[in-house]
Amino acid sequence: MDKTLHNWLSQYIRFDNVEYKPNLSDLVVDLFISDTCNLQCKHCYFGNTSTIGRLLSLQDWKNVIGALYGEGIRHFHISGRESSLDNRVLAIVSYIKSLDNTYSGLVSNGTGQPLFYRSLIDEGIDYLEFSIDGTEDTHNFVRGKNVFSQTISLLESLSEHSNIIDVSTCLNKNSIDEYFSIVDICLAKGIKKFFATPFLKKGNGKSFTSFSISPLLFSKLIENSFAFLESKPGQRIVLKYCVPHETTYSLIENSDFFRQRLVDYLTSGSEMIYHVNGNLIQISLNLLDVKFLHDISITSDGEVIPCSDYISDNDYTRYSIGNVVKTDLSTIIKARATSINNNLKNLQK
Repeated sequence: MDKTLHNWLSQYIRFDNVEYKPNLSDLVVDLFISDTCNLQCKHCYFGNTSTIGRLLSLQDWKNVIGALYGEGIRHFHISGRESSLDNRVLAIVSYIKSLDNTYSGLVSNGTGQPLFYRSLIDEGIDYLEFSIDGTEDTHNFVRGKNVFSQTISLLESLSEHSNIIDVSTCLNKNSIDEYFSIVDICLAKGIKKFFATPFLKKGNGKSFTSFSISPLLFSKLIENSFAFLESKPGQRIVLKYCVPHETTYSLIENSDFFRQRLVDYLTSGSEMIYHVNGNLIQISLNLLDVKFLHDISITSDGEVIPCSDYISDNDYTRYSIGNVVKTDLSTIIKARATSINNNLKNLQK
């Protein structure tokens, strides 16, 4: 953890009292099922990463999911390069939903066939997340010619299922001023749930550093969201913002708005959730730089890494706590607990 952030947080957190209490039911597992993509997005964290080991088979994935379920895990998020290109995804979702009390979703660039997504809905998938990174010109610049129209057309074709659809946006220097226009476009399609996070200089993003937005601009967007939602009474819109750990101290230092809300959160213990005229804003952040604490990712060749961003390293295996086809899952779960506790001990030094 950045020392300046550690020192600032020490006003509110006693690091000698920080401890990990295992609760796997709260863990989100990200499954990188697909290893191919039809786009070359400028911010893609996969970049030029090549799969190192043998790709997991359909049966491998079922075995892994069953073992994770046996350990108490219930939330399975399907990603990878592009989920709609892997014909095993439907069978995997079907298997997940055959297990009691599971929660599953899938992220996609929205260029797949409508039948694919409808089949997932028929299997009982809980949410579909589609990526829209700007209005038409900005989105197409990031993802490729005509991608915007394909995704919008798909959203229209799934309009009767808009209650399980959310839209995620990777905010860059061009799209941040368009964000509320993106929301308005999607609201017209019946979509009410939105998730935004700043562009990261990882994977392909290393070549597009000019895409970066300042922490202050990001904070201003969140602040302006209150007025935006105030103008949309009773529409039950949900705006979720993810604050990357590495930008947290810059926000504390430069944004009175963010700093005050963080202080309120640390002193009251309440979530950073705000109700605005029948709508909702949620700010999520990892104050503690502790790997594996809230989520884990399983790569297409079975490596268990802290989160999706780590796939941007060409040797992502160095972050792995085991491979699910080579190592007993209970051993991996114990390695996760050890990693978390070691990180927490480092925070206390």
